[in-house]
Amino acid sequence: MTNGQFMRFFYFASFNAIVTAIWTALIIIPPEIVNLRLPQIIAGGSVGTWFFVGYITFMIVGCAGILGCGTVHYIISAVKNKTPNSKATWLGLILWEIGLLGSTWLLGWSGFVGGTGLLNGVPIPQIHESIIGYVQPIGILIGIAILGFLISIINVYVALARRAK
Repeated sequence: MTNGQFMRFFYFASFNAIVTAIWTALIIIPPEIVNLRLPQIIAGGSVGTWFFVGYITFMIVGCAGILGCGTVHYIISAVKNKTPNSKATWLGLILWEIGLLGSTWLLGWSGFVGGTGLLNGVPIPQIHESIIGYVQPIGILIGIAILGFLISIINVYVALARRAK
């Protein structure tokens, strides 16, 4: 294997790093420029925590996790001279990315909506009603991300178990 499979993971992780930088900029942008109140939403806790969890999860899984999985693919190829299946690599990576992007951004958005409601004094039951619709799609997207990750890992183990030709 060349480093082609690793580079797929590297490009996805790099894209995610850029998205993380943008997300971070939205959090730290001075309120004089755009007052999104993201620091207050995060510090306010409660449902605003969903925003922070989405952000941190995207950063850890989207950058470090995907790059780490790509590194495993490269090491298996370089050390064991075994190459994971290219189609399974693509399938796992794409499902992982779709699930990751969808779940973390919906989590972040619902935290933003709920946290903004808290800051504006909206009653808790009304906030609950405004975000409850996000729970099931977030769960489905997390399942898609996990499926993609499992495909990637199983692909590595299948490559390791394959006999040399």
